[in-house]
Amino acid sequence: MTKYILFSFCALLFFVNADCKDEPPTKDNGKNLPDTTSHNFTWQTFTWGGGGSSSINDVAILSDTDIWVVGDIQLSDSIAQDGSGHNFPFGAAHWDGIEWKLFRLPVFVSPTYTTYLIPTGIIAFSSTDIWFASGGVHRFNGTQVTESYWLADWPGNPQTPILSQEQRIEKLWGSSSNNIYAVGRSGAIAHYNGSSWQKLESGTTLDLHDIYGATNDKTGEQQILAVGSRNLPFDRVILRVQGTSVTTLSSDSIEYELSGVWFKPDQHYYVVGDGIFEKNTLNENTWKNKPLDITPYYTAGITGNDVNDVFVVGAYGECLHWNGVSWLSFREQTYVGNGGFGKVAMKENLVVAGGYDSQNAVLVMGKR
Repeated sequence: MTKYILFSFCALLFFVNADCKDEPPTKDNGKNLPDTTSHNFTWQTFTWGGGGSSSINDVAILSDTDIWVVGDIQLSDSIAQDGSGHNFPFGAAHWDGIEWKLFRLPVFVSPTYTTYLIPTGIIAFSSTDIWFASGGVHRFNGTQVTESYWLADWPGNPQTPILSQEQRIEKLWGSSSNNIYAVGRSGAIAHYNGSSWQKLESGTTLDLHDIYGATNDKTGEQQILAVGSRNLPFDRVILRVQGTSVTTLSSDSIEYELSGVWFKPDQHYYVVGDGIFEKNTLNENTWKNKPLDITPYYTAGITGNDVNDVFVVGAYGECLHWNGVSWLSFREQTYVGNGGFGKVAMKENLVVAGGYDSQNAVLVMGKR
């Protein structure tokens, strides 16, 4: 089976706008207003590499002593010493509050074939109930992979596939292990109900890069959005998932790529990519774009605690915080010279962003 190369940021993901300055300025939209959440974060940076091209692809935070990141981590000892030349990468790392521990993720595809996962997505419901997106979807108990669902119809698949060969899974969102949504290449969307997977018709062949869901505090309604795009020729899509039904939402005023989505239902909606776009309700057709004086760099990932506590990350180590009144860039502290951050996670006063810098995997951890 062809090894999946699952960290697929294209070169355009981290392009710099032709009108950019060398350094993005700090943005303060409310100079005369008090902050609603604090910008006072201190930062640590961690890197891995030495054995080949490495990257951190996604992050899940359970607590400040229980953080998981996934990706392609190639150390000098990743190469087999038996003369075979086989590369056995680390696919995950765990933070216990003191140090990181790396994990290889072997999966037995058949009695005669073992592959090592290089996940592009993760969700974690507990320290022993973690799910990876790596071509298919895989359940992890904190020590080893216990279940694998190969959803795409690739040659030799030992299971019964529900997706076409090119529809590899790349990102996950779920409210529990009985309600998981998976998205990926060529418009792939699938839903897991705790016992079986079902293909959802997305109505698009664009690659889907992110999915996020949240519950409306007032109505109890669950809202789920996914975003996708293509870089040549440029196209993008915003999808709403309701149960097993998928509809396309307006992407008016968005010209180029989209990589991330985050929102507070019926309060504020964000999508990011070639800009930071926002609106207040799903019924609005037009997305408002944040001006370039916030950042001239591509924005790849977004997350938040609430509408007044949002993080956006992207090219060259851009790391922006919205506190309800002002945007602040931490790029001086989180700078990446030859790469950027693709995903970010936040929980209370802790934020973690992951990506790559040249040949190395890199992540930053901010504490408030």
